[in-house]
Amino acid sequence: MNVSDYSAALLKGDFKEACKIEQESIPPKLYKYFPLGVSEEKDHEILNTLKADELWFSPISGFNDPYEYMGLFIKEERLKQAGYDDAMIAAVNKTLTTISGQGLVCCFSATDCCTAPMWAYYANWAKGFCVEYDVINRCTIREVLYESAPLDVTGTVARLLKSAIDKGPDGSLSIDDKISIKLLIKNTCIKHKSWEHEREYRIVLPVEEGKGCGLPVASSGLKTNRIILGLQCSHDKEIIEIANRLGVRVSKLHKTKESYFAEEYQL
Repeated sequence: MNVSDYSAALLKGDFKEACKIEQESIPPKLYKYFPLGVSEEKDHEILNTLKADELWFSPISGFNDPYEYMGLFIKEERLKQAGYDDAMIAAVNKTLTTISGQGLVCCFSATDCCTAPMWAYYANWAKGFCVEYDVINRCTIREVLYESAPLDVTGTVARLLKSAIDKGPDGSLSIDDKISIKLLIKNTCIKHKSWEHEREYRIVLPVEEGKGCGLPVASSGLKTNRIILGLQCSHDKEIIEIANRLGVRVSKLHKTKESYFAEEYQL
């Protein structure tokens, strides 16, 4: 997404244009990689999820990046200097954690399914499979942004606090307040630039973090289009049977001497 254009549209109060910029950044297809060969129990769970045409949403506590949802921060000393007490600052930190997406998350990639690193990271060295989804409802998808360092949002938070205090508990949000909140929420899906090659997108369920759960693909704004078997996948027969029941195509990757990218052939 062009963050500058998105921010400029918001600052002008043009929420319709900002939404258009945001949705145009979502690709028409997304990919999700699944590991197999880790354990019989895990394989069974993953294949059952595929069979049910569901997506599994996980708490962020189980993710492989220890800096998940740490893309925004406030400088507490600056807020203290501005006259805010410890209780108010603690409330701000709690709110910031909440809007940073605490909840259940399902991750996808826009990278080509023939790219080797994603198979190594998320499909147990290509022993698993990848599912290609058509994006039906772009409003459900959040793009992950990549920055070289976390963003200091002390100023934005201070302005929101002042506005809330001035208006009291019954005051309504101003346009400026809504813009600030939208910018904060947009910037919560931030990771370090070293992850940029993953081209990640997410669906976030805004619920209190708890146990993971499965939800139908269709209700998540996606449609299962095809399944790609990894180079070392040994569950071909079972996955082909599932694909036939779902009415989707199946292909498999194989290596070539002429390229570092695997080639795909239909089964």
